[in-house]
Amino acid sequence: MISDARHIACHASLQADICIIGAGAAGITLALQLVKSGLHIIMLESGNTTFEPDVQALCEGEVADPTLHSPPDKYRRRQLGGSTTIWGGRCVPFDQIDLERRA
Repeated sequence: MISDARHIACHASLQADICIIGAGAAGITLALQLVKSGLHIIMLESGNTTFEPDVQALCEGEVADPTLHSPPDKYRRRQLGGSTTIWGGRCVPFDQIDLERRA
């Protein structure tokens, strides 16, 4: 279930066994694994289910060398899915060789 905290009563108390901060790739993966345990989980995300420029502005910042790295608001996303909503890369599970000692 997805709820918008703006619709939770002021001074309401939410109860959970675990609170996960961030609904990006890591947070969602962790929540999906933990939900199998039967624990009550709350996941907090500063953004919404869609991009909102005013919320995204919270990521604005400076970098030491802009020729090496873009400002954080260009590659981070404050919304459900986090940076995966704009990421063009790929993720794959580790192969056994990835975990073996090599020269």
